Amino acid sequence: MIFDEYDEKEQRKLDKRDAFEEGEEIGKKEAKIEALLEFLSALDSVPKDLQKAIKQETNLGQLQSWLTMAYHSKSIAEFREKAKL
Repeated sequence: MIFDEYDEKEQRKLDKRDAFEEGEEIGKKEAKIEALLEFLSALDSVPKDLQKAIKQETNLGQLQSWLTMAYHSKSIAEFREKAKL
């Protein structure tokens, strides 16, 4: 059996990197949600159920897709139809 030496400093460095990357993902998600809700608000008031569905989405790709849909939509109803929300 081969035992690797545990390096506490290296582990802390890796943990910090992972936390930073996770924080970046959360920041990107929040920015996309904010932009999406802003686009939709320019069309009309955003219903609470739609706000909730958007805020619960965790997939950045899906949020980006919705942003594009919102940008090209002429109404909340059109966006909902395109996004299937």
